[in-house]
Amino acid sequence: MNVRQLAAALFAKTAVGGNETTPIAISPDIIAFCESLKADAPVYVQVQSDPDGMFGFCNVGVLEKTKADGGTIRYGWCIWEYPGVWLIAEFHAVWVNPTGALIDITPKPDGETCIVFAGDPTYPPDFDFKKRPINRRWRIYQPPDRAELARAKIATFTEAQLKYEVERATQKGVTLEQWIEARIPIDPLSDHIEAFFRDADERDGLWEFNPTGIGTRCTNPQRVSELARNQQRHLIEIGKLIGRA
Repeated sequence: MNVRQLAAALFAKTAVGGNETTPIAISPDIIAFCESLKADAPVYVQVQSDPDGMFGFCNVGVLEKTKADGGTIRYGWCIWEYPGVWLIAEFHAVWVNPTGALIDITPKPDGETCIVFAGDPTYPPDFDFKKRPINRRWRIYQPPDRAELARAKIATFTEAQLKYEVERATQKGVTLEQWIEARIPIDPLSDHIEAFFRDADERDGLWEFNPTGIGTRCTNPQRVSELARNQQRHLIEIGKLIGRA
């Protein structure tokens, strides 16, 4: 297995989730996410095929590119989106060409031709990439407000229904709104998203740069496998709930 094949295999083991791609628009959620990262404003950056680009080793490829063609390296965050569900910020490096343009020379797993990138001045050109931060996550999906749903339901009651439900609420010692809200089914999508995030954060933390060789190494393969299975289960349920299974 050559270096590039090994890089691809390692990247596959640490993929962000499998449902993410380049956002079709720089939304308010993306802007707020980048602000929370204390990064620059997000911009679209073109992906350019380049012999120096290394799949899974963005920093290595960009540094080689600067040796050959000048320019410099810019660290920051590549923003991926699972539409309507979440955003993921993956630490990344792009090439700043001699005219100052940002270009991404790292091949993409699904052939994306551009990325959303937010440069991060916290990480200068001489930053030690082995100390890079793990992925960050931002939930887009927000469950419906149960109190609002309860009020909307109450508004549809006939006079007889309203009298009946008020009596039942009184018997339970709660308000009518509380009584109706308690009977609205819990939205399971939020729980699956939060569980996926917890498993993903733990899984990311179990990979580290290999001090004696190329790429990364897993510090607990058994736990990583378990977490990967959990993530896949949550992804399947999320897909079903949003109609994309």
